[in-house]
Amino acid sequence: MMNFIKFEYLVACAMYTYGTQCITMLDLNEYRIKLEAEFKKRNIEAMFLFSSKYAYECVHDNPDVFELICDGTAVRRNDEVSIDDLISKYLSYMSNDDLLAVTAVKNALDEKVIEVKK
Repeated sequence: MMNFIKFEYLVACAMYTYGTQCITMLDLNEYRIKLEAEFKKRNIEAMFLFSSKYAYECVHDNPDVFELICDGTAVRRNDEVSIDDLISKYLSYMSNDDLLAVTAVKNALDEKVIEVKK
């Protein structure tokens, strides 16, 4: 079965993974590529809805959560929205397999940060 990962879910996963309030489209695309590879590794069929059109729809549909900044080249989480809010609003609706893939990417990135700091 094909999973369709909407733009807002991708942004929420990236913000959770990086622990950030703002992410550029370039960084988001790099994250999408890593997540897509992890999905394939786990035999999870997924289509990531990633484009400027989906970015504008995301902000239009979720103005209380996200805003586009820097002429649409970055997405920012509103100040009153915490990472925990993103988890309950978006990540809690993802399947267990999807969440395991997100966690695997987060753990891999965390390990790289630890290696660099050593």
